[in-house]
Amino acid sequence: MERDTVGVPRQTPRLPGPAELVVKRLIYERNQREWTTSEVARRLTDNGFKISQSSVWSIENDPRRKITFAEAVAFADLYDLRVDQLTEIPKDITGPEVAALLEETFAIRRDGAALVTRLATLLQTVEGFNNEPPEQVDALYEYLGIRDFGVSLKELKSALRLVAKMAGTLAETIPEHGVVVSFESEGEL
Repeated sequence: MERDTVGVPRQTPRLPGPAELVVKRLIYERNQREWTTSEVARRLTDNGFKISQSSVWSIENDPRRKITFAEAVAFADLYDLRVDQLTEIPKDITGPEVAALLEETFAIRRDGAALVTRLATLLQTVEGFNNEPPEQVDALYEYLGIRDFGVSLKELKSALRLVAKMAGTLAETIPEHGVVVSFESEGEL
């Protein structure tokens, strides 16, 4: 039986996810301009993106209502932002030092997914090595910068499996804490 946990506070705090950051930014931008949700809907419609006041309100207030990519593009255009800026905390809130730390944190988070993919590819490649000619193994060791460490191919495979397992755990943790930002062409944020 599935439990409804909407509105139930989490036991452990977590960082807001990308969708939550977008909502916070939309509310912030609207409030900065002192616009109502009706005014936002009217301006979006005037710009060629038909949307109702109730849809704007739902995007801002209903956690089950996910913003689509097309909506994100329309809001970004309305607020004179790039789409990726919708997940950023405005610099006038944070100050320059905190803004720099946040930018670095978000960059690390975005790079985490790429790292997991690269590790998986590397592991798959190394797993394919069995009885390769010594010169190919030497070339691999040279490329990885471990030629002089006396590491056997078996030890290298074991180490990469361990790193891939740790990266897999990280990959499972990243989405849970809302740190991977990706936009599908017509999907939800």
